[in-house]
Amino acid sequence: VGEVTGRIAHLMTATQNVEVRGRHLETQSVLVEDVSGKIRVQLWESQEGLVLFGKTYKFNNLSTREYQGELFVTTTRQTTIEEVRPLPGLGAIAPCDVREDPVISVCAEITRAEVAVSRTCGNCRSAQMEFDPKKKYHRCRKCNMLQKTEMYQPSAIANVTVCGDFGELNACITNSVLQRCLRSSELSHLLRDDQNMEEHLLECGSLKLHIQKDNVVAMVKIPEETPSDTSSSESSVSAEVQYVAAGEAGPVCATPEMQSVCAAGKGGTVSATGDLEL
Repeated sequence: VGEVTGRIAHLMTATQNVEVRGRHLETQSVLVEDVSGKIRVQLWESQEGLVLFGKTYKFNNLSTREYQGELFVTTTRQTTIEEVRPLPGLGAIAPCDVREDPVISVCAEITRAEVAVSRTCGNCRSAQMEFDPKKKYHRCRKCNMLQKTEMYQPSAIANVTVCGDFGELNACITNSVLQRCLRSSELSHLLRDDQNMEEHLLECGSLKLHIQKDNVVAMVKIPEETPSDTSSSESSVSAEVQYVAAGEAGPVCATPEMQSVCAAGKGGTVSATGDLEL
């Protein structure tokens, strides 16, 4: 498919991890609409998180897929995404009939963590099954090119146990969520070592976690409080949730009501549990 232009009518809140030929790839589903109707676009890896709810984009160089009777399009390595002017003839965004699990918010600490870091060749994009990050050079197992170790792109997935007033809960933290949190603290170098990343998660202390099913879709560290700091701390956590919901740090919220609130820039409290504030 050479080109698809449309408005983002829905974004799935949680991304998914899919293993393809030894690589763990992250993918995100969005619904794109024009005057003729809607179609699902599957975003992969670097395209994940590039689009915002309610905005209009031109997608170039896509590919068609069919699964369980549904025809959809998917991005490729050659895909480019460009924001364009709104399409004529489209009215207000109607709620989409997309079933998603509710997003819940919890305050918790990570008590157990297992992090798997994988690396991808910058030349041929193949996964490296054996990789020593302490060595200065590494030869790609597929294209046979010798490269500096920092040229191999790291990605990580964390399986964690979180503990709070609710008890214990097992959850998965995807690469995009980990990357956002580390970038905000200028700690991206931790992604190059499994145990360093695990130790960092265990030392984070109190966290505000937003979880859909078993996936953490956003997380922010709760600063240590004194009685006089309570209001400023709540303000900080609320600001982080707004930042995530607005699409600056990831997918917009699950429900159409929450997406509408985000798009309108208004305040409100819309959540299955009533505790995820925007």
